Amino acid sequence: MNKGLKLDFIDGKVSLNINETVDGYVSVIQSISMAIATTKGSDKIYPDKGTVIFESALKGKLVDEQSAQHESTFAGLQTLFFLQRVKTDSTKSISDLSLVSQILSGQMLDIKGNVIFADGDELNLELALAAEST
Repeated sequence: MNKGLKLDFIDGKVSLNINETVDGYVSVIQSISMAIATTKGSDKIYPDKGTVIFESALKGKLVDEQSAQHESTFAGLQTLFFLQRVKTDSTKSISDLSLVSQILSGQMLDIKGNVIFADGDELNLELALAAEST
């Protein structure tokens, strides 16, 4: 069974809670969320982890629904392939991950997804990425 440290989402920020663990679907959804939100190449241990979807939004590359959907599809595939590659025997296997994104503003991106597991179970995911205000 999947198990990992709990991520706390407070006031629009994410922090690692070293005193609590999560397992099962919660662990998988946290892994998916972190992989999507991680900028590709920024993880020193897994340089292939991450996507460019949020960076693309901040740079103004998601100019319409078609470009947003293209980046969402690509981010979903990048995340799916990464998680399948690092899967262990105890990890719940993901067979499909589809994403749809909507630009809420120049600094915020709403991503909705559908996760299908190898055993046929299905979960929905919603993730809002926002640039930190200065």
